[in-house]
Amino acid sequence: MTGPGLVQTDLSLFKNLPLGGERVKLQLRGEAFNVFNTPSFSNPSATFGTATFGSIGSTLIPNRQLQVAAKIIF
Repeated sequence: MTGPGLVQTDLSLFKNLPLGGERVKLQLRGEAFNVFNTPSFSNPSATFGTATFGSIGSTLIPNRQLQVAAKIIF
């Protein structure tokens, strides 16, 4: 028995800003995981003869997640 496929789209945006000189930079970043909030279902129950045979009861990937960060590079 085969389960459903996995579809996930991640996105990252980076911006490097010079700080004081050529060697020191501030990096701003924004990241989004599962951007389109697509559900990815787990494999169906494979225990033959039970009431749940062939049904899917959960998802694998959590909902959309966003994060923002700043990093100093020297």
